[in-house]
Amino acid sequence: MTQVIWVDSRMRSSGSDSDFEVSMRESVHLSDARVRVDKLTFVDSFLTTDAGQHMYFGTANAGFSYATVPQGAYTGFTLASAIQTATGRETSYSLMTNSISHVLAGASAPWLSDAELAARTGSFPPGASSSDPRSLNAVLGEGTISGSIVTWAFVRMAPWSVLYLRSNRLRCENHHGPRGTHDILCSVPLTGGVGTQVEVSSPIGAYYNLAGGSSCRTIDFRLTDWLGRAVNLRGRSLAFQLIFDFSSRKVGEYSTQILRVLKKGSRCRRRRSRRPERSPFSREEGEERERRRTDGAAASCRVAARASSGIHFLFFGLMRLVSLLVTML
Repeated sequence: MTQVIWVDSRMRSSGSDSDFEVSMRESVHLSDARVRVDKLTFVDSFLTTDAGQHMYFGTANAGFSYATVPQGAYTGFTLASAIQTATGRETSYSLMTNSISHVLAGASAPWLSDAELAARTGSFPPGASSSDPRSLNAVLGEGTISGSIVTWAFVRMAPWSVLYLRSNRLRCENHHGPRGTHDILCSVPLTGGVGTQVEVSSPIGAYYNLAGGSSCRTIDFRLTDWLGRAVNLRGRSLAFQLIFDFSSRKVGEYSTQILRVLKKGSRCRRRRSRRPERSPFSREEGEERERRRTDGAAASCRVAARASSGIHFLFFGLMRLVSLLVTML
């Protein structure tokens, strides 16, 4: 049995288009349920600076300074021009190599990566911190300093290449997100560029077992980057459908248990029919040892052998009973 919920952020009970809750008229019972996401769709409305717009440079006494690039959707040339305006130092873009070069203030003022920034002390701009500096490094990439020039060898204009649909209420078993969490329902690759329509689904045939079993009328959803930060959809809606499956998981567990009993009974029958090996002892001693060896195995095999003789009939009967119960529920 399956149950489907269509979700549209425009019908949310609270929150924004990328971080919201939906309330349903009826409770959804999630005991022994599996879930998948289909037809998740939204518009790629992300600017180059959405992951961060600050550039950090080292100062004396392990401090730092920063420059802020205005929000925008940039090209290589316009981004280099914006960096030059924000820092007041020469910056150029190479179309042939898709790289940006920037002249530093001096050897004592190097460009800082996010990892290097964590070891520095200073005042961060509003909304940034040591754990989340909101730097422009997400699009600049790794920089190489040669003398007084830092070069970012290959820049990109998209802040993210993949996003994640998450829910604290619908946590799943046996899968782990980039930071070890269990709240991811679906990954969302961004391949079309800004302004394009994004549409993805869970892999074909894939369902995820929900952790625990309870009922709920309110479910939370978030569309986030790899750090778990909700993205800015700029007023554009997010829509998708959730498909809950309530039968396959339980039937699969029963089938596994029954097949395990069948396999054990088959092994016992083969063991009883096996001819005894030749014994290095005398005939009387060999017969006595063989009798002792087979008595224990025969006792444990008799129950399984008798059960397995009629287990095929019970198997199909049990499957019909389970299907009937699931239909009634």
